[in-house]
Amino acid sequence: ILMARLGLEPADMERVILTGSFGAQVDLDAVIGIGMIPPVRQEVIEMVANGAGLGAAGFLTDEGFARGGEIARKAEQIDLDQDPEFIPHYVGAMALTAEKHRPIPQR
Repeated sequence: ILMARLGLEPADMERVILTGSFGAQVDLDAVIGIGMIPPVRQEVIEMVANGAGLGAAGFLTDEGFARGGEIARKAEQIDLDQDPEFIPHYVGAMALTAEKHRPIPQR
């Protein structure tokens, strides 16, 4: 849904970071296969075990703190539950079938 709003396709992704104890250990073929993440090229995926800690440390300097403020000013909240495609997509992704994950149509 977020990629559709931005007019992006999985091939447009230049960097995908999976983090945390779950994200740093997942089987990439499996998470792509079930639609947990879009079908991006595996070479753009980075797996970082402690991304939150590393990210927080980056904001400890004055320069990092200023960068954090700039990111916060540019950030936009997207309420997925307000998107008419969210519930059908979410429920469809929960189906335990051999059928491929249904992609979100571009707007």
